[in-house]
Amino acid sequence: MNLVILVFGILLVGTGFVTMVRKLHDRSMHESLAVVRNAHGDTAKAVGAFVSLLVPIVSSIASGIAFLVVAALAR
Repeated sequence: MNLVILVFGILLVGTGFVTMVRKLHDRSMHESLAVVRNAHGDTAKAVGAFVSLLVPIVSSIASGIAFLVVAALAR
C-alpha cells in the first residue's frame, strides 16, 4: 500500500509541475497577469480569473506532497 501511495504522490506532483509549465508556455498565465495589472474598475474579476488558473496547479502539487508525507510516515 505504501508503494501505491508513493507513486500516486509522485504522479500528482509531476502533473502539477507539468501543468504549470504548459500554462506558462501557452501564455494564458501571462495574459491573465496582464489583465490583473491593467484592471482598473473590475479588479475582483481579473484576480478571480488569475486565481482560477493557479488553483488546480497548487491543489495538485499540495495533494501530491501530502501523499508523499503519508507514504513516508507509514513506513
